[in-house]
Amino acid sequence: MAASLHRVAPPAVTAGRQTWSLKAPVAGSLRRGCRTAAGYKARIESVNEDQSKEYKIQKLAEILYTSPETVSNIVRLRPGLLCPDSQWFEERIMHLSYRYQVPERTAAEYCVQNPALLFNRL
Repeated sequence: MAASLHRVAPPAVTAGRQTWSLKAPVAGSLRRGCRTAAGYKARIESVNEDQSKEYKIQKLAEILYTSPETVSNIVRLRPGLLCPDSQWFEERIMHLSYRYQVPERTAAEYCVQNPALLFNRL
C-alpha cells in the first residue's frame, strides 16, 4: 500500500520478541481512485457528454464563432460562462443582435470582446 508506512523494529531490539508493525497514513497523499481529489478529471470523464467541460467550451465556441482556445481563456476569467445551457447563449446572442441591429456574428464578436454582455440585462 502506497498510502501507508510500514515500520519494523530492528532485530537487536526484538531478540526473542515478536516484531511490531504500524500502518500510519502519510501526510499529503491521496488514494488514486479518489474522485474528490480529481474533481476536474471526474467531470471530464463523466458519462453524460453534455456535462463535460470540453464539450461546453466547444459548443460555446461554435455559438460565438470563435476558437475553443479563445473561449477557454474567457472561461478562466469568467467561470460562470459554463453554467447556463447552450441554448441560453444562442438566445442571448439573438437578443443582442436584435437590440444593436447587427448580424448574429457581429453580436457574437461583441461578446468575445466584452463577456459581460452575456450576463448584463438588456
